[in-house]
Amino acid sequence: MYKLIQKEEFVSVQSAQTGIAKACQQAEKKGVFLRVMRNNQPVGVLLPEKFWQQMLTDMQLLLETVNNTKKVLPRPKLESKAAQLSMIDLISS
Repeated sequence: MYKLIQKEEFVSVQSAQTGIAKACQQAEKKGVFLRVMRNNQPVGVLLPEKFWQQMLTDMQLLLETVNNTKKVLPRPKLESKAAQLSMIDLISS
């Protein structure tokens, strides 16, 4: 299983500002993304282009899978209001 959190490294705001291109190039070589920190608090994330493209591809495939699953699964039957109320009575008693 692919573990995204293992691909995380930290960089200060100052380091990111002074060398954003270099930081992204180094991150791409290492295969990581960079969490930008200020006063030990996360303020953002830098993703190398290759990493970003992979995430977009993964999200698109996931969306297609969800959409295809919705088409295959039958819709649940809607019960009448009386049936819903009787189920509530059964559960609450």
